[in-house]
Amino acid sequence: MNVGQRAAECAGNWGEFDSFAWHKKPDDAHDWYIWYTHNRDSGLLEQSNAEQIGKAFEPFIDRGNVVAEHHRRWAVGWVASWSIRVYNNDGAITPAFIKCAELLDSLEQYLVLDEDHFAELEYEAALDNIQQGGQDAGIDDNLLPREWEYRVFEWLWDNEQGELEAGEHGAYPSTEAIERAVKALFDLEVESC
Repeated sequence: MNVGQRAAECAGNWGEFDSFAWHKKPDDAHDWYIWYTHNRDSGLLEQSNAEQIGKAFEPFIDRGNVVAEHHRRWAVGWVASWSIRVYNNDGAITPAFIKCAELLDSLEQYLVLDEDHFAELEYEAALDNIQQGGQDAGIDDNLLPREWEYRVFEWLWDNEQGELEAGEHGAYPSTEAIERAVKALFDLEVESC
């Protein structure tokens, strides 16, 4: 879609939202686009993309053409979004919206804006989930070396990769797999913890 078509489609989109009140609505609100990027329950992909979108919009915030929004919704708690000025007073498409259109086009072509960042979030979530799974299995962190979850992740990667298949909120290895890894790595019987 070309930028002109996208601008015409996006400007004033908030007017079609159901049960929506824009408390900081600008005077020329019909020339603005609201883009919801993530909410309280968003998975790692939405979180990663939202962070990349925020970085891309940074140069336009001080100029007043992009505003960070934070709205409440009954179904999802809170929703983070951006309001982007689509048209200047002279009717020209703003550079901020051109950047927005590029991001929208990119997401239509491929769902991930930054694969490295997304992979990093998945890895960190898997480590957190391994720690939580260890606690659920009754593993005493005090009996293990610092940052034991990194070694468990590596062991699972080498021995039971299926346990590291990522879901929307990262990989959740089973407590049994974590127990096997702890026993193999640290010769620690979980039942004795």
